[in-house]
Amino acid sequence: MKMIKKEIFIVILIIFIASLFCAATVSASTITVTAKPSADCQLPYKDFTKTWENYCPLCGQSETLEFNPKNTFEGELTCSCCGADYCGVTGKDKHCCGSRADLTPFKNNSSINNTIKNNSFTNYILESLFFEKLNLNIYSQTSFL
Repeated sequence: MKMIKKEIFIVILIIFIASLFCAATVSASTITVTAKPSADCQLPYKDFTKTWENYCPLCGQSETLEFNPKNTFEGELTCSCCGADYCGVTGKDKHCCGSRADLTPFKNNSSINNTIKNNSFTNYILESLFFEKLNLNIYSQTSFL
C-alpha cells in the first residue's frame, strides 16, 4: 500500500512540475497599443495596433512601459523607470540624436497557439501516464475469486 501511495505521489509531482513549466512558456508580459507613427519611417500616418513585450531595452526593466502618459497626439510608449519614449508603431526610441534602442515585438498568435498545442499534448501524455499508473495499481490490488 505504501508503494502505491509513493508512486501516485511521484506521478502527481511530475504533472505539477510539468504544468508549471508549461504555464511559464505561455505567459508573457505584453502591452498592446493603437497609435500613429511618431518615429522616422515610411509608414502612412494612420492608426496601427501593435503588441510589444513590456520591457525597456534601455534600462532593462520589465513591466515599466506605459501608453501615452504625456498625452502626445500620435500616442507613444514611455518607460516609467528611465523616461525613455518609444514610437508605438515602430518601437524605436525617440531620442533627439536618433534611436538608441528598439522595443521587442510580441510574437504572433500562431507561435503562441503552437506552444499551447504542444503544452496540451505534453499534459495529455502526462495525464495518460498518470491514469495508466493508477489503473495498473488498481488492477494489481484487485483479487479475483
